[in-house]
Amino acid sequence: MTDSSGVTHTVQRHLADTIRIGNKIVWDRGNKLLNIGEVYVSEAPTGKKQATHWKLVVEGYGLGTVDVDQYINRI
Repeated sequence: MTDSSGVTHTVQRHLADTIRIGNKIVWDRGNKLLNIGEVYVSEAPTGKKQATHWKLVVEGYGLGTVDVDQYINRI
């Protein structure tokens, strides 16, 4: 992945439920800029979304809940 300033990160795409605590992930924060953060929490949420979603808490991003089959860019 390369952002608008020319910074390049080599990533592997992994399903959300395979991301582990301590992994570093990359996401697009808009305007063709990339951000990197360490994963602090990676777990199934409680309640109705438990079977279909995955909860991640990431440095520099915070809490996010994504579809369990969504791909995440991991360094």
